[in-house]
Amino acid sequence: MAVVPLEAGLWEHLVVDCDGFVWIAGPTGVRCLWPRDDHEKGWQTPAGSAASAVATALGLSPDGRVLVPLANGELIQLDIDATGRTIQRTLAQVSTTARCLHTDTDGTIWAAGDDGLYRQPAPQPTWHVDWEQQPGRLPGGGNHDIFSVPWQGRLYMAGGLTRRWGYPTQERVFDELFAFDPASGCWDVISRMSFPRRYNGISELDGRIWIIGGEGELGERDGERTTLDVVDIYDPSSDTWTPGPRLNQVRTDPFVMASGGRIWAVGGACDPTTKLQSVESIGSGESAWRWEPDLPEPIRQGGCCALSGVLYIVSIDGVFAFDTATGRWDGALQQPGDIGEAPLVAAYEDEVWMMGGLRCDRTRCYNPVTRTWRDGPRLPTQQSWGAAAVLNGQLYITGGAHRSDMHNATMYDDRTWMLRRNR
Repeated sequence: MAVVPLEAGLWEHLVVDCDGFVWIAGPTGVRCLWPRDDHEKGWQTPAGSAASAVATALGLSPDGRVLVPLANGELIQLDIDATGRTIQRTLAQVSTTARCLHTDTDGTIWAAGDDGLYRQPAPQPTWHVDWEQQPGRLPGGGNHDIFSVPWQGRLYMAGGLTRRWGYPTQERVFDELFAFDPASGCWDVISRMSFPRRYNGISELDGRIWIIGGEGELGERDGERTTLDVVDIYDPSSDTWTPGPRLNQVRTDPFVMASGGRIWAVGGACDPTTKLQSVESIGSGESAWRWEPDLPEPIRQGGCCALSGVLYIVSIDGVFAFDTATGRWDGALQQPGDIGEAPLVAAYEDEVWMMGGLRCDRTRCYNPVTRTWRDGPRLPTQQSWGAAAVLNGQLYITGGAHRSDMHNATMYDDRTWMLRRNR
């Protein structure tokens, strides 16, 4: 276990905010540590009124940042940018010093003081109107280059990557198979793959979870990754793994989905710079993948879904649709405009939802009947490279990454949100 030196003092409270900053507080004041940054910086002292604050509590604000009560009754949200500058914002004012803080799933701040309980509704507008953050975080921290698939009341997700793991931080590719339970709102590690893997597709066929392609650390050299044609199949009923038929083409970042009793692997890349145009599929009981009609152009980096027998593939190169019944690509599909790199995609309530992308928090929804796009609810963050799936009629988004110019860093997320229905 790494030990981070800390000045002597009385430290009574600790929270970790949405970006991984560790905050401690007490009569000695408030201190902040960002393990993802240069660890030699150690603990930082915020400037301004928080510098000398005798903190009686710590909490998290509606946006997931640290919330500190001051002696004058102010509840302030704190952050520290890449230059060490303190960013301070007053969110509420109570008549006494708060002893306990809590922000609920609606974004309402609750503060308990010596003279009673205070309630501060979330500022408007807020993403809490449309999204509800789930209580559990991804085991192991922020994760991206991921996709998820539902099966028998749970979501499954395999592998992924973070570039800020442990302390001091380092890059890590995951070998875990994760499962999400909507009843608890938590993810668990239920098994492990035979090697660390990222950019792999995931799908379900015949009650088994297929892990398809991607990039793997196969042990030839430390940290060296191989683009894969490997398919591994997990059986949840027996908690066992078996090898599946290898792809015809090595594929990292393939678009993988199931439709019509088949799994489809579309596009991707065979190396870091060469996108693929080829498509292949496999059906129940088959021992080999078969070639399918090529994409209109090579694509990678995005999301996909299947809706009413049509495969929808979304990337920075555009939106493509393939009718599995006719074996044809739709050459007249209306495009939504600019698409940020690696958006999250899911089929939800008879529409194709394209969410986020690099530096983008927009949601755009495609209706296959009217062949039109409309705007949907904005995401809680500008998210990309994350997972999106529908489970029991509910839309969930998980993990991914977004760029923070304030922190001069890419933030790898460990949160899961559920879309609020009929809100």
